[in-house]
Formats: sequence, structure tokens, C-alpha cells
Amino acid sequence: MDSAKDFQKEVASKNFENAKNKVIKVLQNEPFGLSVSQLMTAARLSAKTVKVILQCTEFKFENNVCFLANGKVV
Repeated sequence: MDSAKDFQKEVASKNFENAKNKVIKVLQNEPFGLSVSQLMTAARLSAKTVKVILQCTEFKFENNVCFLANGKVV
């Protein structure tokens, strides 16, 4: 690590990946999906974090239904 900023970026990146993995794990166990508030409770994350995670490339939306990019309904 070159500086404190690099270290902070590394920690933030790891935290985001951990949170994303939590959301994916929760959604894989729920075949009919969850609302954001239910997902917040199950994954123990904030609404803002859940919304940011759902906007990443591993998820897609059609008619307010969230799908994993590999085709599984979440």
C-alpha cells in the first residue's frame, strides 16, 4: 500500500464484495425474491447499500423483478 487512501480503497472494495456476496446468498435461498426492506433485514445491510448492490452488473431488472445475470430468478 502506497498511502492511506489506497488502504481505504482496498477496505471499501472488500466490504462491498462481502455485502454483495451476502445479498446473492440471501436471494439464492428465496426463489420468489424479496423486497428491499426484506433483503435489508435478511442480509443485515442498509437500504442504500442494498440498492447500490442491486444496481451492479450481476443483476438485471424486468418489470420490477430482479434476476441474477446467470438467469436465476431472484
